Amino acid sequence: MFDIVEKHRGFFKILLILIALSFVTFTAHSFSQAGGDYIAKVDGQMITQQDVDRVIRANQMQPNVQVQQEAYELLLNQAYFVSGARSLGVSANQEKLKNIIMNEKMFHENGAFSQKKFNDFLQGINMSESMFLDNLRKDVYVQSVSSLFNENVPIADVQVEQMAKIVGATRKVQLATFKDEDYIEKVIVNDADIEKFYSENQERYKKPLAVKFDYIKVAASDLADKQTVSDEEMQTALSKLNIKDKETDTAIKEDLLNQLKLEKAKRALSIMKDNLAEAAFNESKNLDAAAKVAGVSVNHQTQWVAKGELEFIGLPEKLSDELFIDDVLRQGNNSDVIDIDGALWVVRVVEVREEEAPNLNDIKETIAKDLHLQKARQLAQEDAQNILDKLQKGENVEVKWQAEMPFVLEQLDIELPDDLKQVLYAKPEEGKPVFLIFNSMPVVTLMRVNSIEEKTFSEQEKVMLRMQLAQKNAASNVGDYYRYLQRTVKLQNGHQKIGGE
Repeated sequence: MFDIVEKHRGFFKILLILIALSFVTFTAHSFSQAGGDYIAKVDGQMITQQDVDRVIRANQMQPNVQVQQEAYELLLNQAYFVSGARSLGVSANQEKLKNIIMNEKMFHENGAFSQKKFNDFLQGINMSESMFLDNLRKDVYVQSVSSLFNENVPIADVQVEQMAKIVGATRKVQLATFKDEDYIEKVIVNDADIEKFYSENQERYKKPLAVKFDYIKVAASDLADKQTVSDEEMQTALSKLNIKDKETDTAIKEDLLNQLKLEKAKRALSIMKDNLAEAAFNESKNLDAAAKVAGVSVNHQTQWVAKGELEFIGLPEKLSDELFIDDVLRQGNNSDVIDIDGALWVVRVVEVREEEAPNLNDIKETIAKDLHLQKARQLAQEDAQNILDKLQKGENVEVKWQAEMPFVLEQLDIELPDDLKQVLYAKPEEGKPVFLIFNSMPVVTLMRVNSIEEKTFSEQEKVMLRMQLAQKNAASNVGDYYRYLQRTVKLQNGHQKIGGE
C-alpha cells in the first residue's frame, strides 16, 4: 500500500542538506533502471540522463551545462551514500517507511493520515507507489549515514577557547595595493614570447563547437487573438464571478475576455503539438511546414552560438538539448517539438563551426594583451613580495598604506581564500604589526595588521560556538567518508553523456 517518494520538495530535500557536503542544493530523485544505457553506475545503481532531467524539472531549473552537471553530481553523491549505508547495515524496511509516511503532516487530514491525500500526492508528482517507496528508502539510507556523523561529535573546551580567539575578534588593518596596470609599461614581449605563450595556452583560445540555426516558437499568447468567445461563454464566466453583465464596466469585460481567449489558446496549443511534430518530421530539412502549422514565421539565428551560450542571446538554454544531438547537429534534420514553459519550439541547425584553435596571426593582438597582463601581474607580485620581505626584517620601506579599517570574522562557516586565512592567525605583539601578502585577490595586496581585540564570549555564546564547531567537524567527517566511498565503491561509466553531449 505504501510506495514511497524519494522526495517532496520541502520534506525530503532536507535529507541531503543534512549531509552538509555543500555540493549542490537540488532536491534529488534517484531513479535506478533495470536496463538500458546510463551515464554512470555506482554499486549497481544506474544514473541516466532521464534521472538528471527529472531532478532539474523537479527544481524548475533551466537545464544549462552547469545545472546538468550539478544535478548529476547530486545523484552520484546519493548513490555513493546509499552504497555506504548498505555496507554499514542500515535498515529501511517496509514498516519503517510506512511510519515515515504515516507521520508526515502533509498527508494528514483532521489530525490523522489520509490515504486519499497520499494518493493525490503521488498522482500530482506522477510517480507510482513502488517508485516512491524505492526513492524514500534511498533517502533514509542517506539520512542514516549523515546521522552517524552528526551525533555526539566531541568538542574539547580548548577548541572552543581557540575558536573564540578567532571568531569575533576585531583586527585593525591597513592595505596597500599593487595594480597590474601600473606595471604594464615595464613589460616587454617579442614575437617569440607571444608564440610560446600561445603554444602553452592554446586550449584557452580554442573556438568551441558552435552553430547557426533557424527556429520557430509558438506560445498560447500567439494564438489568443485567433480565439473567439461567445456571448454564452462570457455570461457563464461572469456568473461564476457573481457579476451581472449590466454592472460590469468595459475594462473588466475586456480583461475577462482576454483571459477566456488565453485559456482557449492554451488548449489549442496542446492540440497543435502533435500536428506540429508531424509537420516537422515529414518535412525535416526546413521549418516551413512546421511554421505554417504554427502560424508563425521562421526565425534565423545568424551569430555563432556554442552550448551554454543560448541564455546570453535571450533564448532558453534547454534548446541545446536538441540543437547539439547528432540527428539535428550533423544530419540537418528538424528537432522534436520542445515544450519550454508552455511554449512550443522547433529548431534546425543550418551551419556548424567545428571546435578549432584559431590561427596565431588572427588573434596575435589578443594574445599579446593577455601576455602583457600576465607579466604585469608577475611584476606586481615580485614588487609586493620584495617589500614584504623588507618589512618583515624591520627595514624602513615607504608604502602607500590606506586608512586603517576593522577586519572581523563573525561566523565559522565563511569561506576565505587560503592566503586570506593568514589574517585569522596574525597576532601583533608589543606594538609590532604583522605583514601579510595576498595574491589570490583581483589586485595583489599587502596587509598590515596593527592590533587585535579579542571578543569576550558569554557562556551562551560559547555553547553556540561549540555547536558550530560540532557541525563543522561533522561535515568534515562526512566529507572524509564520502572520499573513502569514492575510493572503494566501484564506479562504472556508461555510454550516455551528461546533457546528451
